[in-house]
Amino acid sequence: MSQLICSKCGREVKPSKMRAEESLVTVPDGKVLFSNRWFDAECPACGSVLQNKIGHHASLQTKELKKQFPKAKLPLLRSRLSDKEFKRLKEAREGKRSLTDEELTVIQKKIQ
Repeated sequence: MSQLICSKCGREVKPSKMRAEESLVTVPDGKVLFSNRWFDAECPACGSVLQNKIGHHASLQTKELKKQFPKAKLPLLRSRLSDKEFKRLKEAREGKRSLTDEELTVIQKKIQ
């Protein structure tokens, strides 16, 4: 993980734990434009600080979807989902798109 800069003194701080993640998602298609991750960090001069880092994909969503739909299940998913549904799931697993609750429910029902 790359270093962060303390907003109080400008020194490099090392992030320890991610606290939160905010993602900017487009409404019509659910595309993730960027994510802002908040980390606890320890600055040698200032002590504990909360620092943010902007990224290009949603990492928490990716982690959760990879648990729900592991790589070993992808061939089964590909066979049961339409091309459009599978493409959206694949993009969501990569953190590039956000699935609606309805889309997630449909996918879960199709693999049961």
